[in-house]
Amino acid sequence: LAFYSLTFGSGGPASSIIGGFYGDEHNGMYVCHKLIAFLRAVEKSELPGWRLNGCVKIFPALNPLGTLTDRRYWPFDQRDINRSFPGVSDGETAERIAAAVLSAIGSSRVCVDLYSGSRFFEELPQVRLYGDIDKSGEKAAAFGLPLVWRRSTSPLLSGSLAHNLNQRGVPTFVIKFGSANRIHKEYCQWVFAGLLKFLRALEILEGDGE
Repeated sequence: LAFYSLTFGSGGPASSIIGGFYGDEHNGMYVCHKLIAFLRAVEKSELPGWRLNGCVKIFPALNPLGTLTDRRYWPFDQRDINRSFPGVSDGETAERIAAAVLSAIGSSRVCVDLYSGSRFFEELPQVRLYGDIDKSGEKAAAFGLPLVWRRSTSPLLSGSLAHNLNQRGVPTFVIKFGSANRIHKEYCQWVFAGLLKFLRALEILEGDGE
């Protein structure tokens, strides 16, 4: 299976930023496209003072059919892709998507996974850590978001991308903000600025401002 993605910069394993596992969550996709526009301008030298020193790969919509139909899960069988990892290459569609995503992202230096909260309430922008990912030295505080929440991995979460990437040694930072079925531009700007701070902390991006 092929996924729409864009790669910026070069050198070393890519730092992956992903969104759109759930077709009714639009904030992550909005932030991904803001970051795509920003990094494209950096590569074209349209933003003086900014420079890429590493590789960033962005996957803005990992459930494109769900996005097009405004359906949370994979539309045909209502399976949750983000509970289907590590996936099966010849299994059901959600399992095949999960296997392809893990293959595409599994060698990343780090992964940032973007989500909205429930449609019934707004989530303050937060970083969620699942399991022990401190060995890499990357700090969740670098995002500058109001809350860092560490959680143990439960049996339910063992089928998530974050759990499976952490098991492979890829530090994965889950960011939740806003709510489903809406674009919260204030929260999106907050998270976008946090991604720039994080990429600077990793020395992938150089520059000033937000």
